[in-house]
Amino acid sequence: MVEKSESINAKLQFSHILTFNDEAGIQYILNSNSWLKILNDSKDLALVITGNLVGDFTFFIEKSNGVFENKCITFSKNGIYRLTHAPVKQIYLTTNALKIDKN
Repeated sequence: MVEKSESINAKLQFSHILTFNDEAGIQYILNSNSWLKILNDSKDLALVITGNLVGDFTFFIEKSNGVFENKCITFSKNGIYRLTHAPVKQIYLTTNALKIDKN
């Protein structure tokens, strides 16, 4: 579940634009303990966390009017965190999209 969401009109600098296909399974590996996956049943996008990581993942989705919607999810344990509730073709990431707490 995405915890924060806001629309942004300002010019943003994206370090990565991730494009997804419709096939279920792992789409992008962020690091050895986190990856993005398309879920089998709903085709929703999810963040998978292992290794007891704690942190935040921030991404952007472009709306039909060209405005970027900022979404952020906080994770504090291993699990599958649903990022979208509908199939998406692309998400946009800044250089600090994945922030892992160093406790």
